[in-house]
Amino acid sequence: MSKIGFVGLGRMGYNMAMNLSKNYETFVWNRSKEKAENHSTEFGSNIISDVKNIPIHCNIIFFCLPTHNEVKSVISEMRENLNETHILIDCTSSDCSVQKEIYNDLIESNIYFFDAPVSGGPEKAFTGELTCMVGGNRNKFIEIESVLKTISNPIYVGDIGNGCAIKSINNILNVSHLCLASEALQSLSDLGIDKKVALEVINKSSGKSLMTEERLPIDVFEKNYNFGFSLGLMNKDVGLAMNIIKNPIMFSKINSLLKESLDKYGYDADYTEICKLYFES
Repeated sequence: MSKIGFVGLGRMGYNMAMNLSKNYETFVWNRSKEKAENHSTEFGSNIISDVKNIPIHCNIIFFCLPTHNEVKSVISEMRENLNETHILIDCTSSDCSVQKEIYNDLIESNIYFFDAPVSGGPEKAFTGELTCMVGGNRNKFIEIESVLKTISNPIYVGDIGNGCAIKSINNILNVSHLCLASEALQSLSDLGIDKKVALEVINKSSGKSLMTEERLPIDVFEKNYNFGFSLGLMNKDVGLAMNIIKNPIMFSKINSLLKESLDKYGYDADYTEICKLYFES
């Protein structure tokens, strides 16, 4: 049976590693040792104190880190202990060109690397129902598919980097839908129409989306702002998407709104707080 390493126990990684530990012997590392210790206490995972030693214990290693910079740094630290028996799976939302660089470097030593970003937030990370967009070698994907199904519904999307490209486009669509719905509802409110009544109608009509059905009524109108994905990370993903989109006429406004909300609410604010620009201005 495969032994699993997991690097990065943030809001997503903590739950993903939890589901892996239910089915596989799992070894975890996090820069903050307290999170690793808590994970070990709760789920019986093994703590690795020095990240370079994870490959000694595991043949499949997951990464769930803020950016590709941290991923490159950690891989560099463990490089001396990596060999052709290892498969690396990066769930970080990253620049697709950087993913290709990492793949090309590792494949020279017959080490397979996948970009496998996920969508669904902490709640679906907890239930194991994330969507995982997997780019890399198809034959090797078949070997790891059962492991990926422990944490997600994996979809093979082709070459290395494709997963991160799709993920960034998905996220710019996500926040665009949220902003468009917010602007539309505030416009109706300006006419004296109750936003919640308007939303009820929209959710029974053709204009509905996940943003109108969940994010607005749960996170925004109740002022929870607690979906679990930060403005800073959304801004990063939108920036990656803007590098892909050749003529970002409509998305340029979304990019500006994100930067404005970052200035007002900070990097760690929930991304749904962008709606405050419409409803609390």
